Amino acid sequence: MNTKGWNLLWLPILQKRITKLEARVTNLQAKNPKTFQDHRDSIFLAKLYHILTDLVPTNPDNPGFKIGNMLGNKYSIFRRVKKPLPSRDRMFFVFSSQLKQIIYVWLNDKKSIRKAGDFNDVYKVFVRKLESGTIPHTFEKLASDSTDLNIAVEEVCSEQSNSIDTQ
Repeated sequence: MNTKGWNLLWLPILQKRITKLEARVTNLQAKNPKTFQDHRDSIFLAKLYHILTDLVPTNPDNPGFKIGNMLGNKYSIFRRVKKPLPSRDRMFFVFSSQLKQIIYVWLNDKKSIRKAGDFNDVYKVFVRKLESGTIPHTFEKLASDSTDLNIAVEEVCSEQSNSIDTQ
């Protein structure tokens, strides 16, 4: 997918997570076509679509995406999105201005929420995934392991997408 001049890619680990969420929302839509958009999964998916296709591609070098020393100098290529996600969630990505590529890497789950000092803190879990090789830590390897972002932002979440607060 190409948007705002950026080629958007994602790792299979993130693609799988979002595909499962899309299936849940599609199921909700089939069961409750009038109210499914009010469900937390629909709202969360709309926020993810907004992040993937609008917020990050607008300016992936936004200072608000910088992590500081949370991952250590070794992993300084990574950025993260906090808002508009729930307060303990984070989505990680890398980008190359030269190649005009953004690679979405990982989104934490309920087992790895932000909780400073905790063994399962999102940043500690992400570092363990990098150190174990579950997630590559170089741009080149991330790019070779990634595929084109292939979401179809549909009516499923269009109302929420228009009212997402990114502040």
